[in-house]
Amino acid sequence: VDEIVATYGDKLRFEYYHFPLISINKNAEAAARASEAAGIQGKFWEMYNILFERQQEWGNSLNPRNSFIAYAEELG
Repeated sequence: VDEIVATYGDKLRFEYYHFPLISINKNAEAAARASEAAGIQGKFWEMYNILFERQQEWGNSLNPRNSFIAYAEELG
């Protein structure tokens, strides 16, 4: 996706839709909400990348909110 956007950025529109699979990851919906909250602050893709890269940290957490807050603070 990054390569396509870099090549055709002003000639395309990229839309992202969440389809949280809670049957696979009980915290998927909360992660989607965290990325949307980051998006409101102009950091959607940065949060998306962190969430994807660090799934092992928050995926089975009883309280993923703490991880999501730490990621948000890391992103500023």
